[in-house]
Amino acid sequence: GSLGINDYGLFYPQGEKRFSHAYDIGGKDFSGSFQGDLEMFGEIQPVMVHLHAHSLTKSIWVEHLRGGRKIGEYGRIDAYEALTQHQSYFLLPEEDRQRPILPGDSVRVNCVMDTSKAEHAILYGVSHDTEMCAALILYTNHDPSSHRNYNKGNLVATCTELDICLNPPETTSKK
Repeated sequence: GSLGINDYGLFYPQGEKRFSHAYDIGGKDFSGSFQGDLEMFGEIQPVMVHLHAHSLTKSIWVEHLRGGRKIGEYGRIDAYEALTQHQSYFLLPEEDRQRPILPGDSVRVNCVMDTSKAEHAILYGVSHDTEMCAALILYTNHDPSSHRNYNKGNLVATCTELDICLNPPETTSKK
C-alpha cells in the first residue's frame, strides 16, 4: 500500500537560520486510511519512504509514535538537498522494516529549514518559492481489494495553522 502524509498549514517565518516544524498524524484519520489492512493483518509494515520538501529544508525525518512516545523512525535525511536523489524513495533499514504500525500508532513528520535568505515568509505549495514537509510511505500487509482502505484517499493531511489554510496571506512581492 501507499500512504501520503502532508501539512497544508505550513508557515515558515522569514529570517530564521534553523526553523523547526513538526506535526503529528494519528487517530481515526490515520488508521482509518488503512482500516481494511488493519482488520485483515492487524498491522501495516513500512518498507520504503520518500521524504519530500523543497530547497529551504535542510533536515527531514519521520518519527513512529506509540502511546505518544517515540519508538523509532521511518526515514531520516539530516543534510537534505532538494532536486537530488533525496527526492527519491529509499529502502528503510532492516530494523525499521521489522517495526510495524499498529492500531492507535501515530507518526510525527519533522522538518528543519533555513529561511535566513528568504524574501518573505514561506507557505505550503508546489512552486519554487514555497515549501513542503511531507512523507510518502510504501508498506506491506495491504489488501488492494479491500473497500475499507483509503475511504478518504491515501493522503492523510493536516493543517497545523488553520487560518493559513482557510485564508492564506499574501507573502510574495508583486511585480
